[in-house]
Amino acid sequence: GEDDEEAGKTATFPFLNRLFSNGGEPAPKEETPAEDGSRREKKEGKPNGKRKFLEGYCISLNRKAKEGKLDPVIGRAEEIERVIQILNRRQKNNPCLIGEPGVGKTAIAEGLAQRIVAGDVPFKLRDKGGLPPRPDGAGGRDSVPGPV
Repeated sequence: GEDDEEAGKTATFPFLNRLFSNGGEPAPKEETPAEDGSRREKKEGKPNGKRKFLEGYCISLNRKAKEGKLDPVIGRAEEIERVIQILNRRQKNNPCLIGEPGVGKTAIAEGLAQRIVAGDVPFKLRDKGGLPPRPDGAGGRDSVPGPV
């Protein structure tokens, strides 16, 4: 009956169920104390809410680059430079990386994050961050490689 149908929706689309059951907010995470034992203070204002939402469903490539957790990107300088050029435009500045699985879309995003962290980008991009969907499916994307 109707209960079976509801159970099927939840089983088939657990991410969507989690996403919409909280009114679009990610499931609340338990606060974890910072390494020094104190709790991190939250900043007031809208950006914090947006950042919190994004961090619930995305991975910060800039953070991974700062921590040295990204492999060096080889042979993608031209593509990374083109993405930087697009991001630096005043209008239509949203690059979209598309292509078959395995062609290097993620490598380009990782290379961009490494350049941002190193400060090797125009001033306008120095404080920007890259947050692609999480590969565990929480970002609404399959864990199978494909278009980003």
